[in-house]
Amino acid sequence: MFEAGRLAERQGLQSADVVETGALGSVSPGPGQVIVVASEAGLVVSEARAVAALASSGKEVAVVTAAALSDDVLAWLPKDCLYTVGEPLGSGWAVTDGLVTLTPEAGDPSVVWDDWILEALPIKDAGRLADALRPVRVGVAWDRPIFVPSTQLSDQGILNIQGSSTQIHGVEPEEYLRFEKDLVTLMWHVGSNPLNLLSARGDFYEAHNAVLTLNISLGGRPVLLVCGPYFDGQGSHDYSACVVRERERNLPGLIESRTHSYQFHTLQARPRTNPDDLEPLPPWINSLPSDSREVVLRLFDTWASAFFRALIAWGVDWICRYGKDLDAALQADWETLIDRLEQFARE
Repeated sequence: MFEAGRLAERQGLQSADVVETGALGSVSPGPGQVIVVASEAGLVVSEARAVAALASSGKEVAVVTAAALSDDVLAWLPKDCLYTVGEPLGSGWAVTDGLVTLTPEAGDPSVVWDDWILEALPIKDAGRLADALRPVRVGVAWDRPIFVPSTQLSDQGILNIQGSSTQIHGVEPEEYLRFEKDLVTLMWHVGSNPLNLLSARGDFYEAHNAVLTLNISLGGRPVLLVCGPYFDGQGSHDYSACVVRERERNLPGLIESRTHSYQFHTLQARPRTNPDDLEPLPPWINSLPSDSREVVLRLFDTWASAFFRALIAWGVDWICRYGKDLDAALQADWETLIDRLEQFARE
């Protein structure tokens, strides 16, 4: 039933009835929405026929199953109605053997790697950039707060705070952050929401809304990802991005690189610290040519977008379920980028 609720949220089926296969006979034909939850064994042909009949009557039908279905059953199901538990819902992430890896929805890696991330990189710089990236490890910065909407999983909005009911896969008890009455937790106590971001720009503030902020670790240095700015309704506007103080282009509308420190730096703060700005990028990145540096930042932008889409597809619990497997996922993407840079240099 949980997966049915997640599917309803993601596919806009908020008015759908949710039934198990044994109750298919009680569903009236005609307009409306229904989500059918298959048993552990999946569907049988008679149940697939009942689903097909409902769809033919004008009912919008979706089927949730955790089991592989036979060809005889699949032949009866309407096109695009099947959701297999664990598969991505257009999230930009694929799940294979417990590893979550970045992939374009079309399945063609060139859509992300060549047409977006590597688009403006001169061939002469590709080999040097691959050499610079090779010794660096990446992952989630678990020593920084992960801000999410207040939910039953995280009533304070900090997913990895000590004492919460959240269990994050692979995170040891001593690794949860212990915030007390400091700047980060006070942002919640005064009735504000850190996901409604304000950024100083001259004499006024830019407003940005997000569904998630977290930091990635770049060789031990945090880089802030803001996921889903301007998020509204079903999330049709995805302006997710990494936000770094050295970059002229961060979130939309923020052009001047030194005017966006208000509030963003608190999303990067460790317990009992009060930074006055975002942490700088590692010196080795800043020593790269600007086109090479932009390749790395574009990868981070893509990660921010992937986290945003995954959160919309699977909810906050998705992060908890995969936890430190995400470190391996990001490292796999990093190594894929290195491989494509080396191929690029040989061409």
